[in-house]
Amino acid sequence: MNSTTPEFQRTPDLTEKPVGLGESKRICLPIDQEVYQSLMEHQGSDQEAYRNYLDDCVRRHPELFPAGITRGYKLYGFCEESAKMPEVRIRRICLHERNEQGREQVFQVVPSPWLCQGCYPT
Repeated sequence: MNSTTPEFQRTPDLTEKPVGLGESKRICLPIDQEVYQSLMEHQGSDQEAYRNYLDDCVRRHPELFPAGITRGYKLYGFCEESAKMPEVRIRRICLHERNEQGREQVFQVVPSPWLCQGCYPT
């Protein structure tokens, strides 16, 4: 083989970020959509249930979250209705830690039925 042709194809490491792409601003939770909706219904009076669920997800699945989440976050309102998921109310969170440019780090939090299949007890 010549020096430009790899001897074998490297299997990508799923923890690596592709070169040139920024960090995703969407966090997909391992939760069934109905359970997620029930947590969201209580948002007006009881944000503690949602926060407890999110804190538990951070402990169980840290790979789903940005690194700065361990230094704290706050619930940061909701996104406008999504064209792809109009029935899902999308929560936003803001990390206490700012990025390298000193800007707030805001993320969308959505349910993912593909992640929840047998992964997380509801």
